[in-house]
Amino acid sequence: RGFPRQVKTQEGPALRWGGGMEERIVTGNPTLSYEQWKKHSLLLYDALINQSLVHPSPCFRWGRVVSEEPTHSVQRIYYSERGANPNSVVIANAKLAKPRHTDPIKMDKFDEYASSSSISVVVRLETPDKTEVNKIYTCEHARNLLIAKSDLNQLHIWNLSDVSSPTPTATLSGHQEGACESNFALDTSRDTNPKVLSGDRDGRILMWDIGEVVSNPHHGMDVCAQSEFHGHSATVEDVCFHPSSAKEFCSVGDDQLLLFWDERKGKKPV
Repeated sequence: RGFPRQVKTQEGPALRWGGGMEERIVTGNPTLSYEQWKKHSLLLYDALINQSLVHPSPCFRWGRVVSEEPTHSVQRIYYSERGANPNSVVIANAKLAKPRHTDPIKMDKFDEYASSSSISVVVRLETPDKTEVNKIYTCEHARNLLIAKSDLNQLHIWNLSDVSSPTPTATLSGHQEGACESNFALDTSRDTNPKVLSGDRDGRILMWDIGEVVSNPHHGMDVCAQSEFHGHSATVEDVCFHPSSAKEFCSVGDDQLLLFWDERKGKKPV
């Protein structure tokens, strides 16, 4: 409301916005900006949960709804830990308040260095060879499956129907050694017979059919790539299935290309 004007403060130049009781100062000081955001968080959000992590996390994914209560729902979440010993994928439950059931008085009182009572860890899955996980994904029609992409040349799938089993149910093979280091290109199709897409640093895109993993999961499965696509001359940075087709997808790479593909028309972009 109103117009900003530049003023001088003890922290340096700033913008003064509004007037009277609504007047506020926005400075370039990160600490003050953060404190202003925290103070006004109850006006910005319906709910806010802060969870302090022991180790950095490069990826996060929502899972299935575990339960529904009158005032809140409990939803599964997944995130990886980087720098832990060993590195792991964390499976946790998040307690999410339903509309008009959040206590606004407590929203801006969270401790940045503490864990939230709304987040409860179910289990930590040790990653194969203790490597860092770069990307995790779930399947829309098989929410019990968790797919992880790390620096290894294999992708790994856990069947979370039994979280007491810490080892992957299946591995997806086909990438060359070192081709997946610090690579995040991963997606799953949205149909009932899910497929997995993964790009790599060599410019290749691999596709797996994981229908058998969904219908008959058992430990030790090794699934070879169903198709391999060539069109990029540099690292594939991301891949994405068409929302209603497991045959069509697109990709982007460091070669400044956005490519569209149709599996039915061959292994080259359309």
